[in-house]
Amino acid sequence: MKNKFKHFAAFIPLCAYSAATFALPAGPFSIPQYAEVDCGGTQPVTTSVTCDNGFDGIPNASFTNPSNLKSGASIVSTNLQGNTYTVVGEIRGLDRVMFNCPGGGHATLVVSGTCK
Repeated sequence: MKNKFKHFAAFIPLCAYSAATFALPAGPFSIPQYAEVDCGGTQPVTTSVTCDNGFDGIPNASFTNPSNLKSGASIVSTNLQGNTYTVVGEIRGLDRVMFNCPGGGHATLVVSGTCK
């Protein structure tokens, strides 16, 4: 029987430390993980993807749709070990201006690739 899962996507709600782990079937995947940050704050974002038979190439990781961030969003580290790919990213909120917050920030970490 052919695998019916051609594409996998998930939305992960914000928590104090955004972290998610996914075990995926064969085929392409794209996992967005949304994160928010308050003014003057830093929000780490971690996503781990496991493919039973490994990956077809090296997965990609990037932030999309950043808004109201001090220095943008950055990928801190990536690690491909065995059948698991882990991405750690970080977003930083804008500085407060005279005790006022000009607006909270957000970005989406997207991990994509193909499972064998």
